[in-house]
Amino acid sequence: MKRPERVAVIGVGILGASVGWNLSRHGAKVVFIDAGQPGEGVTDWSFSWVNASNKTARRSYFDLNVAGMAAHRELARTIGPDSWWHPSGHLRWADEPAAEAKLLETAGLLASWDYRADVYTGAEVRRRLEPALTMPGEVPVVFYPDEAWVHGRHLVARLVGHAVASGAEHRSGTAVCDIGTGAD
Repeated sequence: MKRPERVAVIGVGILGASVGWNLSRHGAKVVFIDAGQPGEGVTDWSFSWVNASNKTARRSYFDLNVAGMAAHRELARTIGPDSWWHPSGHLRWADEPAAEAKLLETAGLLASWDYRADVYTGAEVRRRLEPALTMPGEVPVVFYPDEAWVHGRHLVARLVGHAVASGAEHRSGTAVCDIGTGAD
């Protein structure tokens, strides 16, 4: 029987946590190593908007982002949505006529690509979705109901927690100063 590979994951932000979690669930013996706490570096500074509505320059880039949205939904089903996954949708409107025309043109393009883009007035949005929203009642507002946002630090904690529950080891407060190779 082949011994499971031992893998050190250096840096436990969203990428390190994702790689370590995936490796551990496929049988690798994972050691997470981070100078700080998981997810408290760059991951904690970024806003993780899961969307494709503003990715329309090339169809291939749009499709890649749609696939990423599907992967996030699948991840939420796999590890549980917990406090990291927020599928709340996204509202967008413009404050001048040319930008408004572009917004509605983009919504039409997205709809032709089978991407949900619902157009409401400001008054309808207040009545249906967000009562505290301050805007003129006649302004067109596009609602993208399938979009979400991710709380990165919470997702990292969830992934690392699942990996540790599967046997991974976690060493926080451990700075990596050098990497060597050897027989072990």
